[in-house]
Amino acid sequence: MGMLRSRARIPGLCAIVPLLAGCSGERSDPPAVAATESKKLADSGAAPRVKAAMEIELLAEGSQHWQVVKTIAGNAGVEFTEDGVCRILDGEPISAIRYEGPWELPVTNYEIVYEARRVDGPDFFAALTFPVNSLGSCATFVPGGWGGSVTGISCIDDIDASANETTSTYTYPAGEWFTFRIEVRPDVLKVWNGSAIIVKAPLAGKKISLRHGDIEECAPFGLSTYMTVGEVRKIVIRSLDGKPLWKRSLE
Repeated sequence: MGMLRSRARIPGLCAIVPLLAGCSGERSDPPAVAATESKKLADSGAAPRVKAAMEIELLAEGSQHWQVVKTIAGNAGVEFTEDGVCRILDGEPISAIRYEGPWELPVTNYEIVYEARRVDGPDFFAALTFPVNSLGSCATFVPGGWGGSVTGISCIDDIDASANETTSTYTYPAGEWFTFRIEVRPDVLKVWNGSAIIVKAPLAGKKISLRHGDIEECAPFGLSTYMTVGEVRKIVIRSLDGKPLWKRSLE
């Protein structure tokens, strides 16, 4: 732990990732479409959309669009290493960062793929909060919570990942990288650990929400750890219905 804390931390606002030069699948709209879209946005006073892509990698451009959630007491912050790894430090008890960048978050018919590992500590090491069918309806995928192994979605019908239909247990040895894939469809939420599907939750008639407390500060898209140092080295968001993802100008 001493070595981890010896690195220079990104203070307070730990910015995020100015995203994606050269992301695969990136494409531009036809001029007529782009012009119409820009006029609509200009008339509404919103920032114009400047780029469209079918897939984006949110850690590809560094740290400047990720913000340390300062409203969480005991948040220990985050470090970005030279090789592009995002290291979330062990909080008292929670540390968290939230995406504040220019890419518009999809809410349905999309997937997230991210790679994460526990570096040190006893609990969840890379919990991801994300939208489920609307920005006002978010959930958290929790890997290795409640003492290190409980895995699932918080919350479904106000029941968290320790006790609802998605609850399972897995071993996450320190230092081992895991690839998680989350798929959000209008009627179902699925999660894979590697090639194994570990969550398949029908959404019809279900209430999706966040666990009450600090984790709510991660919405609509953020990462958190609990008394644990965790690392993430890739976060890819991909459209599944042919509709492009959009980037707005921050200028």
